[in-house]
Amino acid sequence: MKGHGDMGQTATTADASGTGQTQKPRRGMADRAWMSKARGMLNRQAALLLVYLLIINSVGLLFGVLAQMEWNAVFDPVPAHSGFIYVMSHADKEYGGIINLIAACTGLCFLVFTRRRQICDSGPLGIFHTDLHPMTWQVLLGCFALTLTGQTLADWYQSGMDWTTVRLGVQQSWTTTEQIQQASGTIPMFIYVSLLAPVIEELVFRGAILHALKPYGHVFAIVTSAVMFGFFHGDLGQGFFAFIMGLLLGYLACEYSIFWSIALHVFNNLVVSDGLELLLGFMSDNMASYVNVLMMLAGLLAAVLVLYLGRHRIVAFLCENRTYTNVYGAWACPFFIMLLLIMGFTMLTPFVSAGA
Repeated sequence: MKGHGDMGQTATTADASGTGQTQKPRRGMADRAWMSKARGMLNRQAALLLVYLLIINSVGLLFGVLAQMEWNAVFDPVPAHSGFIYVMSHADKEYGGIINLIAACTGLCFLVFTRRRQICDSGPLGIFHTDLHPMTWQVLLGCFALTLTGQTLADWYQSGMDWTTVRLGVQQSWTTTEQIQQASGTIPMFIYVSLLAPVIEELVFRGAILHALKPYGHVFAIVTSAVMFGFFHGDLGQGFFAFIMGLLLGYLACEYSIFWSIALHVFNNLVVSDGLELLLGFMSDNMASYVNVLMMLAGLLAAVLVLYLGRHRIVAFLCENRTYTNVYGAWACPFFIMLLLIMGFTMLTPFVSAGA
């Protein structure tokens, strides 16, 4: 691999031909040819995600509208309820779980079709490649603990966002978070959130996208896929937490295997999110408040302990996977910018004037 000399040395195009395994640290700045390859690769991954979003949202919308229209025709034949606006506004609320299940299965079919070679390849270029570092109980326990930290930071972020919107005189209308909460008691939504979504999202972000970007630097691949993962959720509250979790899940997929990132994702959705919410539902308001405070303290303690005890491992990982200083210039590609703009707009559309 060329271009690993002095700090001032630039990259050559041969540097981009890695297999995604551990690489020597890159120093200095990449040349135009190397950056062009990096931008091209990221552009293709962003285009893939945009098509994936278009497919799952179109299928979900179509099924929701048809199901709501059928329900209205049979059980609710009120003329005012047959309008397009009424049908659109009630489809997600009534069939959120089933819509997400069908959309996710459709997205999985699209992913298998477009990345079937990566999925079937058991070698270094395959998504399910496992010949990486062996998992240790210390790392696994630390990652589980950091999910509590992520929840704590997300709760603080949400509280700060609520306070800010009140001061600005705006409020959020129907959001992705509210859609999930509305259908959280249904079996389809439970299956989707706790089991299906973690698997499919890991295949998309830590499988297809992160794996394609790894030859350009593991840290770059982790951060970039985490940003895409956050914007993918289309919700300011969920997006922040998804970005934090994306960093942790990306590290697991890069250093160990995608099976570990899937396991942690399922643990977070099933135990930390759904399990805790179910547990709090059986408690009084005062007891639930105490438990929430304890969970926040546990999240802070977990962050301090894990970051302190794992400081040498973290520093070593960052040093070993250092890449060129201008690598994030690859973000200046058309489809990546388009993805951020579209999903950023989606995040902001639920905010309406409080007086409206």
